[in-house]
Amino acid sequence: MASIGLDITDDYIAVHVEQSETVLIKPAVIGCEKDGSAWYVGEDAYRAALNGTGVITDGLLTLLGKDGVKELGGEQYTAMELLSRLLSMLIEKALKDENACEATHVTAALHTADKELFDRVAACLMKMGYGEDEVTVISHSEAFMYFVLSQDRSFYVGNVALFDLGDGVLSFYEFSIQRGTGRQHVKCTCTGEEGFRTEILRTDTGKNLGDRIMTETAKRHMEGKVFSTVFLTGSGFSKTEWAGEFVSYTCHRRKLMLEEGIFAIGASLAADEKIADYILSCDTRISSELSMMVEIKGRDTELLLIPEGERWHNLRLMAEVMPCGQDYIDFIVTPHGLNAEKQRRRAMLTGFPEREDRTLRLCVEIGTVSAKAVKITISDMGFGDIFPPSGAVLCEEIEV
Repeated sequence: MASIGLDITDDYIAVHVEQSETVLIKPAVIGCEKDGSAWYVGEDAYRAALNGTGVITDGLLTLLGKDGVKELGGEQYTAMELLSRLLSMLIEKALKDENACEATHVTAALHTADKELFDRVAACLMKMGYGEDEVTVISHSEAFMYFVLSQDRSFYVGNVALFDLGDGVLSFYEFSIQRGTGRQHVKCTCTGEEGFRTEILRTDTGKNLGDRIMTETAKRHMEGKVFSTVFLTGSGFSKTEWAGEFVSYTCHRRKLMLEEGIFAIGASLAADEKIADYILSCDTRISSELSMMVEIKGRDTELLLIPEGERWHNLRLMAEVMPCGQDYIDFIVTPHGLNAEKQRRRAMLTGFPEREDRTLRLCVEIGTVSAKAVKITISDMGFGDIFPPSGAVLCEEIEV
């Protein structure tokens, strides 16, 4: 049994089995024989197509985002069906290579934290037979945090940088720790993203231009900060002799590491219990604390609903309250920071029936929209046989 980490993009899919020293990386391509009799993935799919016996398709993550359909072997397949089949075949191969019989948990990392796409990728994994509690979807930023925290502490004495150079885009990630007493705050941001066609590296002129672009990018993001380690990943760094000036700058008084499959490795570590020692901040984590003002034993107090650093995807909460002497419910947002001021968000119970104190029973449901917003739904539950539910519902989205 093992935890599986996936890095899913339109260009490639990486699979890492927990504790393995290797990462399976394949082109994100699936194909079949023209009669649909056999299926292939990655390079095997390309070979079948070149031999004239097979047909292929790619760009499945984008197709999934559009809820699209493709025809292969004379049959129509949804993007979810194709991606599920592709992931299933790759996971099966990775498990076989590591002599592991099955996966106990699968965590998929995507470049962008998009709720709808997260939901669809999770649905793909569940279509493969995994239960809802056996599936997690995170961003590259969150996966990179897990990867760094799994390294020796000497790697993150200062900030940690990651340059991800794929075909068409260069992304820069910055990892940092705010040290102090108690749980430490770990932050990761993708602060830079720009076009970079790796095909320019085929000529000497293009290599010189690419080196200058990389060096200027590194200086723009790293100048004036203390970095202890710089990681390089992505197909653009399969060779680095073209980036002499960039390498010279980034490795000056720092560790410089070239690592394949960083996001898949990080994803496979998402369930590591050591992560609980930190409060995480990134595009898939709530950056503030959310609580609700309630009265307990005659005293006003804040009931914690969402702690800072909670993962927002698929986060659903429910509470029952009975307002006393008020036609509103107050929610309190506490941003990160010692001097941060609490912010009150008031939900007015307009349209709800007027009843005696402690007879208006309300259900408060909270679902997260993103790292910066939650949706609150308040509905009248009625009060036994005395007051049936009125059907009154209030839906509000608040920033956190």
